[in-house]
Amino acid sequence: MIQPEKLFATLMDLPTPGKVASVLLLVGLVFGVLYGFAGGSGLPKNLTERCVYVVEAYSRQDARRLRKIADPQSAPLVSQWLKEGPTLPKDEAIQARFFGLVPHQKIGTAGTIVQVFPKSRSGSISSAPQAGDEEERQPGEVHVTLYWKRDKNGEWLFDIDRTLLAIGPRAS
Repeated sequence: MIQPEKLFATLMDLPTPGKVASVLLLVGLVFGVLYGFAGGSGLPKNLTERCVYVVEAYSRQDARRLRKIADPQSAPLVSQWLKEGPTLPKDEAIQARFFGLVPHQKIGTAGTIVQVFPKSRSGSISSAPQAGDEEERQPGEVHVTLYWKRDKNGEWLFDIDRTLLAIGPRAS
């Protein structure tokens, strides 16, 4: 158990440069702990980066990362989405890029498209979906549609329920 009296006495016995360094270290530690509890989620801040985060977590089958970014109401569906979600390039590292928005009518929600392709692929990446883009896709390229909703703080959370509804039932 840490005894504050002994810690303070030890700090006072240090020469001045040691006191300053110790105080700075302690202040940094306190701010680090507070940041971890208050908003230091480690999640990307903007929607485009969150899209990439979700696809990369999905490709690694990382349920923990997906639950972290999911809307709390749909977080229990992470396992189902990992089973029923998109088919991504197998046995290869992937790259993912935000591709575009899906027109959506409800305020506080968004649909996005993420372009996923093997890391080994070279060439340019499209910046927005085009009419007939299905025919122009490169081998191994997949477009993944993800749905989002804003929380009370304005952060985008992955709406797994809506994303699964958009996929529809899978044929067995």
